[in-house]
Amino acid sequence: MDGPDGAARLLALRGAGQREADGSIAVLYGTVQDVTHLQLSDAQLRASEARHRLIVENSQDPVLWVGGSGGIEFASPSIQRWGFRSKDLVGQRLGTFLHPEDRHGVLGWFDGLIAGQVEDDTGLHAFRCLDASGQAIWLEARPGVVRDSGGQISGVVLTLHDVTQRRELERTTREQAELVEAAFQQAVSGKALLDLDLRCLKVNPALCTMVGLAEADLIQTRFERLMHPDEVGVAEEGVARLRSGEIRSYQVDRRYRHTNGSYVPVRVSVSLVRDFEGSTQHLLVEAEDRSEYVAASAARRESEALYRLLAENIGDIVIKNNIDGIIEYVSPSIKRLTGLDPDKWIGKHLNDRIVVDKEFRTPKFTENEKPLPTGRDNEFQYRRADGSMGWVQSNPTILREPDGRPAGMMSVLRDVTERRAIEDELRRKTAEAEAAVQAKAEFLANMSHEIRTPLTAVIGFGDLLAKMLELPEKAQLYAQRIASSGEALLGIVNSVLDFSRVEAGEVELQRQSTDPMDLASQILDQFRDKAAAKGLALSLEVEEPLPAAVLADRGRLGQVITNLLANAIKFTRQGGITIRLGYDLSDQSLHVSVVDTGIGIPPGQCGRLFERFTQIDGSHTRQFGGVGLGLAISRGLVEVMGGEIRVESEEGVGSTFRFTVHAPVDISGQDSTADVAQNHDVEAIRILVVDDVAVNRELIAAMLEPFQLRLTEAEDGQAAIDTADREPFDLILMDLQMPRMNGLSATKIIRARSKLNSRTPILALSANVLPQHVDECLCAGMNDHVGKPINAGELLSKIEQWTRSEDPGAEPSST
Repeated sequence: MDGPDGAARLLALRGAGQREADGSIAVLYGTVQDVTHLQLSDAQLRASEARHRLIVENSQDPVLWVGGSGGIEFASPSIQRWGFRSKDLVGQRLGTFLHPEDRHGVLGWFDGLIAGQVEDDTGLHAFRCLDASGQAIWLEARPGVVRDSGGQISGVVLTLHDVTQRRELERTTREQAELVEAAFQQAVSGKALLDLDLRCLKVNPALCTMVGLAEADLIQTRFERLMHPDEVGVAEEGVARLRSGEIRSYQVDRRYRHTNGSYVPVRVSVSLVRDFEGSTQHLLVEAEDRSEYVAASAARRESEALYRLLAENIGDIVIKNNIDGIIEYVSPSIKRLTGLDPDKWIGKHLNDRIVVDKEFRTPKFTENEKPLPTGRDNEFQYRRADGSMGWVQSNPTILREPDGRPAGMMSVLRDVTERRAIEDELRRKTAEAEAAVQAKAEFLANMSHEIRTPLTAVIGFGDLLAKMLELPEKAQLYAQRIASSGEALLGIVNSVLDFSRVEAGEVELQRQSTDPMDLASQILDQFRDKAAAKGLALSLEVEEPLPAAVLADRGRLGQVITNLLANAIKFTRQGGITIRLGYDLSDQSLHVSVVDTGIGIPPGQCGRLFERFTQIDGSHTRQFGGVGLGLAISRGLVEVMGGEIRVESEEGVGSTFRFTVHAPVDISGQDSTADVAQNHDVEAIRILVVDDVAVNRELIAAMLEPFQLRLTEAEDGQAAIDTADREPFDLILMDLQMPRMNGLSATKIIRARSKLNSRTPILALSANVLPQHVDECLCAGMNDHVGKPINAGELLSKIEQWTRSEDPGAEPSST
């Protein structure tokens, strides 16, 4: 219906009827209500809901409606930006959407909102969630509490804003700030941030250390406090130029005052610090401690002055030349050497003043980075002012450009004219000495050969004569004296040769497995008859543990023990001599002592015993004999074997000679070397005896007469070759020095050409007994060597050794 104003109105009718007894309506009662305004409110509400829905659905920030139980009841479409669909989230728990590390905190905050415990329900709350791919994203949530008609909180509307990029930017900014702060605090150089009034706002530890003040003492302190008074005004001028824009930064050397009163030299860099709008806010000061540099510079200046003083006053000459060899500097000392002033050298080529084999040019020393010549390889002549020549030694150093290219050379020249003359004289003297040594060696070799040759007959025939039973007793005595005198003479010859080898350092050790107790026992057995003749007792004592075998030169070790035992018997009239053996496992050394009850040695004389040709006094020499070489030889041999020898003695009581040698324990299990058995069983064999001395051939025949041997004789090497071509032999005994052809040449020819005896054992039988002679024999093809005078036992042992070999042509012996 229309209202009073003509506008249509909406009415709501409500009524009830009263009926008659027959059921018909008698009266109607009703009410009419104008509801036009209610219709308008409902329309406005729907319009408002449409507008809000439109806003929510088109908002860039997703909106969630979370019920009081924590379930998601609504999610705006913009949730798709994180990979979700709205319908997938509805019905999910809010906690499934949260980052595990933030879940507990966010849910606690949400429960506080629902419970009304969070007073400000409009504040932002930041936390992490997980997008559909599982990646973490940072969100800021603005909550809105939803209440029901009774005013109770029934849920929360969360408006979510993605702040991941902002948080990453904040993190990067924070890290950069921390990095800048760390660089400031940990810098080696001192740093300070000043305001425009030059007050310290911030300082680092290096600056505090530099001036000896704590940080608290520097903050808000004017920087002039640290400066040298003379430099304050200059510093203010520099700051003024910075502030005016005339310069952007400057660097200057300053002095900062330390609390101990000293001043620290520093290099200061000052720059302006501007804000984002470009206005000046602060000054940044960086100070580098130059104390070491200043000290080094002072030291360098002092050193340069010193070197300049040295260069101008020392006898050596310093020359600097360029790449072309042109002299650019020469020290004043050149005048003392050559008689020419330094200016006479400047600008000259080295060849004009110094004589060299080839034209001088520095690059020849630098090609392929070859080392510069030094020492005698870089000595050459120079020309003096008077035309005479001298010698200088150069120690050159290549000078290089910054890029490494050679620029020239600096040389220190030293006059070696006198030294070269001395060296030339020394070389001449050395040559003469070497010639004398060679002559001595040749003399000893010839002397040995010439003495041994007649001694061979003297000792050999004397020994054979003494063993003839049909000789009268006095004749046997004379024969024994001939043999013993020959042995004594042979001992002297051997001592001289041994000492010569020791003195020349030509003793070569041949280590082999050796039983020390067996060796000592054998040496004692050799001297028992001689000791018994004087009524002396010989004994052996062993200090355990003594190894069953050690590695040592058995021959040289036995020679030392033999010398000491022979001396002990010689100088002992009554009592006895004892050999004591011991071993030190810690340093693997064998200890040997020879103790006697002899005449002893006067105090102060022990040190002379080991000198050559020395005995205590002339009377002993006359009474006891000998040439005084035995102990000198023993000391030399002991030292060669890595040990030492000493003596303890008391005059009238006796002496003890002790020595040690390095002898490692032999764990190889080899049997110790033993002397060849005294009982010889030589088979019936054919032997060719080659010697130009008939007496020697006769002696050998006499020595071998008891055995059934067939001997053939040859008087020289050529005869030996002819005989060897005619018939085979089981063994050849070959002398070395013979007319027509010597034994070495004959051996080589037999080895090369003989069809019957090319593999027959050949033993050298010669008075040439030096090591080099033995080596020559082995190199020529001989198998072994027997020295003259001939020892019958040694000769028979060698014959047994080489005629019983399974291979007659076995390799030469190394002994």
